[in-house]
Amino acid sequence: MGLTIAEGLRARQISDPTIAGVIRTFVDNAPVLDVMQFSNYIGQTISVNRWKTLNKSAFRAVDANYTASAGVTEKITEDLKIAGGRVEIDRAVRKMAGEEAVAEQRAMQVASLARLYQYSFLKGDGTSNSFTGLQARCTGDQAIANGDAALDLNNLNNAIIALRGGENARIIMGAGMEARLWQKANENSQVNYMPGEFGVKPATYNGVPIMRGGEDASDAEILDFSETNSTTSIYVVGFNGSGVCGIQNRDIEVLNPNGTEAIDSSFDIEWLTNFMVKTDRSAYRISGITDAALA
Repeated sequence: MGLTIAEGLRARQISDPTIAGVIRTFVDNAPVLDVMQFSNYIGQTISVNRWKTLNKSAFRAVDANYTASAGVTEKITEDLKIAGGRVEIDRAVRKMAGEEAVAEQRAMQVASLARLYQYSFLKGDGTSNSFTGLQARCTGDQAIANGDAALDLNNLNNAIIALRGGENARIIMGAGMEARLWQKANENSQVNYMPGEFGVKPATYNGVPIMRGGEDASDAEILDFSETNSTTSIYVVGFNGSGVCGIQNRDIEVLNPNGTEAIDSSFDIEWLTNFMVKTDRSAYRISGITDAALA
């Protein structure tokens, strides 16, 4: 069973405030990392089998045999991707501005990487050495068309009902879409609050927590109404070891390749990571939602 990055920090009993600050900044800027469970793998390519067609079962008569059958599995494969960034700081700047300036640059770099992960998890297209996000992965029955109209709550309900891994499910939407849902909240008693990992209180719909889609590095909403025909999407995701889960080579690393005495004193932050959708029905996308009041 995997652990979230916050759970992994506690499990390893790491008290280094720098690492703890990295983890907290990651979670603050990439909401999916608050619930995504990660497992470590050696190698660049990770392959797992998932069920495609079950074996056949039947009733039988006395003295009759069952008809033999075999289940069908399919292999899914993901490559670990190398993500990170570098900050270079002149040693004179360190002397004049102090370590606070260094810490600020480090925090900003961490936030940038976290937002890159959040964006790629939702909208990554697999180009430029990145990984592919849910927008492209949700196809077939996992893609629900809302018809370029105000959100039909039946579509959201159907996705929640069909979801596998619902014990750790999340509904992911943009702030504008959440505002539209709140317009409906006065007449929908299924919208309420519950505590989160760090005391944040996200809304829930039918008991499923609502997670913000977050912002990219430019502070732009990732799930705003900027998709085809000025629409947005909502994702319903089951985060667990048999559904949508993270993969990594090891924990996030903070490296100081040049040391503090070099003229261009620098540090890198790097993460070999990706995610898997181990069961098709652990992720759904509802697309074609316009910025309109819910009926």
